[in-house]
Amino acid sequence: RIGSASHLSAGLQQQLEKYKPSYSSVHGIVQVLSVDDEEVNQIVLEEILSSAGYLFVRAMDAFEAQEILDQQDSLPDLMLVDSMMPGMSGQELCSLLRRSLPSTVLPIIMVSAKIDELNIVSGLNSGSNDFLRKPYNRLELLARINAQLRVRNECWWVAELAGNTATGSEPAAAAAAAPAAPAGAGDTPAYMSTALRLLTSVLPEGVLARMQKARTSGEGREG
Repeated sequence: RIGSASHLSAGLQQQLEKYKPSYSSVHGIVQVLSVDDEEVNQIVLEEILSSAGYLFVRAMDAFEAQEILDQQDSLPDLMLVDSMMPGMSGQELCSLLRRSLPSTVLPIIMVSAKIDELNIVSGLNSGSNDFLRKPYNRLELLARINAQLRVRNECWWVAELAGNTATGSEPAAAAAAAPAAPAGAGDTPAYMSTALRLLTSVLPEGVLARMQKARTSGEGREG
């Protein structure tokens, strides 16, 4: 077994810091990794998720989960982690992974039969994206998974737009979806890309101002 509550394996640390691609982006199917020491819970989850079209992978404890993350060529699209497990708790595993993987790269839903306020707060503070009670309600489970995948995809979309803005590139998909420049944007600089026009149309002015300030500051440092 690799890993402990205080450190990741050297291989896992090096690979995950580079942000492996998601499983779905490589293999074309959404993979959900379930970490739970109870066999019955794993069987129930596998039936629900497999029938909904997800690729289900199980780990019976936090250490096996780390082995899977270490060995796969891609990251699971989402993890379901039981909060109470022997050896290393779900909260400890989540805190450990968050040192290398932000919530927008690997969504984690903490699950537990213990749904008192303290346990929920502890799970969320450890870095999980959401908290789900057991036994599972099929519709709620699928809805929460879909919600986290949607948020992740939207974050990636905005990040890609921001990256395109910084480089001045304009992917065909972004160009095709780009709206006209917003009203009152007659003084928009010529260098403004399609991506930035998209961001201008959806982001608050304060966020845009900070982005522009960061860009200006970066150009100043390069000069």
